[in-house]
Amino acid sequence: MHDTQLDVSAPHPVTLADQEAAAAVFDRHGSTLHLLAMLLTDDPEIAEQIVVQAVVAHVGGPASLQQLSAALHLAWCCRIPASGPPQVPSIPTAPSTVLAEMQALPIQERLALGLCRFGGHTYREAADVLSLSPGVVARQLASALRTLAV
Repeated sequence: MHDTQLDVSAPHPVTLADQEAAAAVFDRHGSTLHLLAMLLTDDPEIAEQIVVQAVVAHVGGPASLQQLSAALHLAWCCRIPASGPPQVPSIPTAPSTVLAEMQALPIQERLALGLCRFGGHTYREAADVLSLSPGVVARQLASALRTLAV
């Protein structure tokens, strides 16, 4: 099991070293994390917020893409209202971009695809992050890839 704890408690004082460490992590993984965040939500503002939360959660410690993508997933899950996952606005029937096609996938397939394809996880590691069986994640990933291949 991977350490996916995200400290969402009271903010800690931010030092110059923390800011530099966060900037270095963002320089290295920011575009990949943003793509993953945009798979989860089509709202760029929310995507930016959860990327920042994931990066800040790992300041001062190791920050592999796997750890960051798991923290991003957790940050996004913390935003889900009690009534269930946020509704994704309707996407045109003929998506013009790959991102729009990925956003049109069911949320569980997007999560599996995002963690495995862009987050550096194997399907077994993604299963740990998502608290699902590896078989379920493998099926979700296969379904997402089949849909995108059409």
